Amino acid sequence: MIRVPERMNMYDVPQERIESVRAQMDYNMFVAHARVTNLCHKLLPDSKIGPAVSSTMTYPASNRPEDVWAARMNDNFKTNYALEMYTYGRYPGYYEYYLEKAGIAPKREAEDEAVLKAAKPDYLAVNYYRTLVVRHLPEDEVHPFGTKVNEIDFDLYGYFAHEKNPNLVASTYGAQIDPMGLRLVLNEYYEKYRLPMIITENGLGTADELTADDKIHDDYRIDYLRQHIEACRLAIEDGVELFGYCPWSVMDLLSSHQGFKKRYGFIYIDRTDEDEKALRRIKKDSYYWYQNVIQSNGEALV
Repeated sequence: MIRVPERMNMYDVPQERIESVRAQMDYNMFVAHARVTNLCHKLLPDSKIGPAVSSTMTYPASNRPEDVWAARMNDNFKTNYALEMYTYGRYPGYYEYYLEKAGIAPKREAEDEAVLKAAKPDYLAVNYYRTLVVRHLPEDEVHPFGTKVNEIDFDLYGYFAHEKNPNLVASTYGAQIDPMGLRLVLNEYYEKYRLPMIITENGLGTADELTADDKIHDDYRIDYLRQHIEACRLAIEDGVELFGYCPWSVMDLLSSHQGFKKRYGFIYIDRTDEDEKALRRIKKDSYYWYQNVIQSNGEALV
């Protein structure tokens, strides 16, 4: 008889154990990506392959040096450590220090180092939605070094805690809208890694209202995309090598946290989380706007 264990409740698992498993999964992903990159270049010498990252651009909550350092570390812990591994095949010093001090360093195989260092990306794929603001968050008696709070945009004791940016407007679901942040991200990544880039995700997730005559008037999405595409143009003027822009997404899809209430698409899917209805596809105003942008090669952007 096979004994099936009871389903594990994540809230019963020590935080250190969760972070240890997460760090190991993270590392395994980098090794797997490196192996695929090396194999792709071996089998298809003229092919191009690169990683996709969820980009992070963080502003300090003040000009206090501690807050400026915290902003830098938030970018480092959310995205930059991964870019370092993808491009150079090793974790940066600040991340190795964190893993060791927090006691969650992943297990590594002897051959991993050579595999990771041999994998050279041909480009970077960038997903961009928002910027963040943080202040310095020192560790204390209750929260020792490395204590993490929240899953998305987490706070980390010893490093940073998040705050709202009073200078930006947020979407319905809390993402602060910042086209300048995209220009900053593209410039920073290009200055660091000198790799061409493509934007693989950028869009506005919000609730859309279907009118009685089956229309979706989403001027807010058009404004969002227009401003972010303009930021791409400005980044190219800055010298960034950007070869593509892919808005997210063609049609409404299931959001991991908000279901079908949070919509990104140019095409409306007529359904709810509870009722599939007839799953009709309805083109939004943004669909026709973006069609003109493409057909005019950007001339219809403004």
